[in-house]
Amino acid sequence: MSIRVDLGGGVLRLVMDKPARGNALCPSMMKDMAQAFDEGAVAGVRVALLEGAGDRAFCTGYDLAELHSMSGGEAPEDWASSF
Repeated sequence: MSIRVDLGGGVLRLVMDKPARGNALCPSMMKDMAQAFDEGAVAGVRVALLEGAGDRAFCTGYDLAELHSMSGGEAPEDWASSF
């Protein structure tokens, strides 16, 4: 898992933990983040913190290598609707 989640005391802390790739997002990370936010909403979270692991970058955006490797020529709008 490339997302670390800590939930407690009304605080949801998400850490994107893929520093070698600049904490770049991929579909599995986005799904994990959405699930964590859903769980936080159920738990009554009042504060959400989003952090990036490492000291190079918070998040460099979307992992283009991941996008390029998607099979079947899926366009971003095709996979984005699956979240």
